[in-house]
Amino acid sequence: MFPWSLLILWIPVLYFFITTYALKQKRANCLWPAIIHSILIVLIWLSGTIVMFSTALFSTQTFLDTFGQGHHQQFIVRFLIVLMIKAVIILAGIYLIYQVFVFNLCRKYFDHVRNADLPRAHPEEATELKVIQKS
Repeated sequence: MFPWSLLILWIPVLYFFITTYALKQKRANCLWPAIIHSILIVLIWLSGTIVMFSTALFSTQTFLDTFGQGHHQQFIVRFLIVLMIKAVIILAGIYLIYQVFVFNLCRKYFDHVRNADLPRAHPEEATELKVIQKS
């Protein structure tokens, strides 16, 4: 398993270099891989969260065994452990959604900066109206 796992190592390395290039060069188009990757991670988190919360709802023992906490017998301890694990899962999701939001704001900012650098025309030229002077 170990040597074959190195074959997919190029994916995060490529993602890292493209994102770094986009941030250094302030290129909005190069941030799309980071945004897409972040959205995919949020979808993976969401599917895992649905599975875990459903498991906790229908089989608390299986949920606790998943995290190595199935040996606890007292109800209040089990309840608090489940509550803490769910809180950590939700906080991780909030962070991932925040990451998507930040990447998208960076993309919008870089796009705005790129468009602000374009030379602007006079208002008359922009609207193609002729100025009529009275004699």
